[in-house]
Amino acid sequence: MGQDSDNLSFETEAFILGVVFVAFLLHKYQTEIQNFKNYFLSLWPGTIVFLIVVLVYLVIFALTHISIKSGKFIFNKAKKKQEEAIMIKKEIIEIEKILETDLPLDEKVLTNEIERLRDKINICNEYEPLQHFRSELKKRLAKATELLGEVRKKHITEYLDEKIRQKQDKIENLDKEIRAKEEHEKNKNKMILWELKAEENPVFLKDNLSEKEINALIEDGYCSVCEYCMIQNKFINVLVKPQLNHSPTHAFLVWNVRKLLEKINGIKNIKEYLTKEADIIFNYNGKNFAIEIETGNLLGKKKQLQEKLNYLNKKYPLRWMFIVSNRNLLSEYNKFGIATQRKGVSEKIAKMLEITHPI
Repeated sequence: MGQDSDNLSFETEAFILGVVFVAFLLHKYQTEIQNFKNYFLSLWPGTIVFLIVVLVYLVIFALTHISIKSGKFIFNKAKKKQEEAIMIKKEIIEIEKILETDLPLDEKVLTNEIERLRDKINICNEYEPLQHFRSELKKRLAKATELLGEVRKKHITEYLDEKIRQKQDKIENLDKEIRAKEEHEKNKNKMILWELKAEENPVFLKDNLSEKEINALIEDGYCSVCEYCMIQNKFINVLVKPQLNHSPTHAFLVWNVRKLLEKINGIKNIKEYLTKEADIIFNYNGKNFAIEIETGNLLGKKKQLQEKLNYLNKKYPLRWMFIVSNRNLLSEYNKFGIATQRKGVSEKIAKMLEITHPI
């Protein structure tokens, strides 16, 4: 639209200048033209002369218009060339400044720099005076592209490192919460154990405990087992805390035998041992008696078994007995002394006391 407007203005301007130029010629050479006219009138009729004059005027006008238009074209071309030279000079300054400046390390700025380099390379391809910059610009573009990859890789690494750090912080916070919760639970469990007097009781009847009490005891090292009770004459569910390397069954039997002995009149000073002494020692009518609880472990240790037998026979002659956890062991232990399975414990204890103190 602007270009059409400029062309229209140019055409109008050329027309006006042509008219002015023709008028100037007619005024300046008015006498010569009149003489020329009279000369032709003397030769040809008036109409032909008029047409010739008009034709001359038109030719003069056309030549004037063409000369002005040509001048305008030459002027515009010169102006365009001058503008192009200014633009090239400006581009040279910008390109030189680009090549002298260090590449940025910011990802966004570096991306913009790469786009600008591509634009400058395209401009260099269009204008001959700028083409010697292409190789340097391409090198800088390659370097900028490589640097952008490194920056993005660094950003990704930093991003991942930050995510890992956040995860680690979250894990640490969770660990702290878990430890705090465990500590809280431990303190609660300590209170429960204190209320249950767990240190004094290696065995608890499971039916008499709440879920929290059961959990607290298990956390403290108690085992949930089902054992045959010599007092109730049936299997019961209990929580047992083994001592040293003894099994839960051994710990239960020691506890169960003690409870049984406590019910027999005349028996006193019941003691339990975890060393080479017998498992249970008690006093009856001024004499000490011993009970050894066996789960079968001692059968495979011949030397240790013999030492134990020698010790019991010497310290408690005819005043000690075996209580075996499994009736299949009874025949083996009967070879070494008085032995009984769980169901016959009361009778065997009574018999042992009668043998030592006959009525």
